[in-house]
Amino acid sequence: MEKKKKAAVLGSTGSVGTQALEALTNTDMEIALLTGGQNISLLAKQICTFRPALAAVPTKEAADRLREMLPESSTRILGGGNAVCEGIQECGADHIIHAIAGMAGIPPALAAADTGARIAMANKEAIIAAGHLIYDRLAKSGGELIPVDSEHSAIFQCLTASDAANSHGPADPAKIRRIILTASGGPFFGKTSAELAAVTPQMALAHPTWKMGKKITIDSATLMNKGFEWIDRKSVV
Repeated sequence: MEKKKKAAVLGSTGSVGTQALEALTNTDMEIALLTGGQNISLLAKQICTFRPALAAVPTKEAADRLREMLPESSTRILGGGNAVCEGIQECGADHIIHAIAGMAGIPPALAAADTGARIAMANKEAIIAAGHLIYDRLAKSGGELIPVDSEHSAIFQCLTASDAANSHGPADPAKIRRIILTASGGPFFGKTSAELAAVTPQMALAHPTWKMGKKITIDSATLMNKGFEWIDRKSVV
């Protein structure tokens, strides 16, 4: 009988993480590791539902709260600054969904790259700041990296279909003429220069489609997120 595949979801309480768990319910993969940040209540519910072998949070205080909330759980709870990386190293996941936001996602990305697993990467900052290190580690471990951010996933699929890239390393720039990144425009799409001169932070936070954290919402409204995506794209091509 074929061994059951294992999955880890890093940042399972965020938007991407919760969607990843929804998708995983339609597979026969075992959830081996869940990690969360401040939303301990949701993480506790996820642990009850998916019963991972391991769960990790960034502080010992959060770990103690989880243990108090789940006194009868068989899930081993890790807490502290290195807890997420320890969980990655121990869980034996074949697939790692990396949905931890910001620069905090860099150490877990490096740890994931060392495991030889397939990484579904939703963290731009890790690729921008440490993409070369991640790919070096993937080359040594035999792991893979698949971008799951919408624009980069679409670009990756186009590049792999044309044999300009694969999941084991950066794309071949000699096989690429140009890449076009699209932008929704957020709440200010179609506004005139005069209208843009009068915008407020509250208006920028009112994204018409997505409910996200404040930073990514502001980055979307100002198109700073497109700049990050461009740097991200440059780091892997």
